[in-house]
Amino acid sequence: MEIKTLQKELGMTDGQITKWLAEHNVGKDEPQATLQIRVTATGGLDLAHIQGFGNRGSHGNRPYGFADKFYVESNLVSWLGEREPTHLSFASEQKCYIRGCCLIEYDEGVTLQIENENAGNVASGYLLALNKDSMKVKALLAWARENDLVTPVGSGVKMPRVPKEE
Repeated sequence: MEIKTLQKELGMTDGQITKWLAEHNVGKDEPQATLQIRVTATGGLDLAHIQGFGNRGSHGNRPYGFADKFYVESNLVSWLGEREPTHLSFASEQKCYIRGCCLIEYDEGVTLQIENENAGNVASGYLLALNKDSMKVKALLAWARENDLVTPVGSGVKMPRVPKEE
């Protein structure tokens, strides 16, 4: 992540960007790309808001990287609502996100894994199959690939059967 580029995109001074990087816990000297998911649903709907911090690249849609809302199963929204937020939004000073999100790509699909000490639909957190044909998922994956946030799984490894993003 190029700090000067981010600083320019956000319109911040040297002191402001240093403070922003520290407050958002992305690494002060060498910021690291990361994904986070909002713990509260938007407008009571079954929506999950995912933010990504990293290089905007050709697929990013925010100065800090990427953000979008995805329709998900209500069980995930309920599970997220029971989590205590640990991180600030990249777009505001509101603490409403958790980290531990990763994208895992199998031959037959992609999952979003949210690692958390509280079991959801798996012992290590929550696992959600993403619809690779969705335009929003395609955009997320393209941006995440540019920022090395997609973990490919070797050929022949079967994707777990889990609920799907709608």
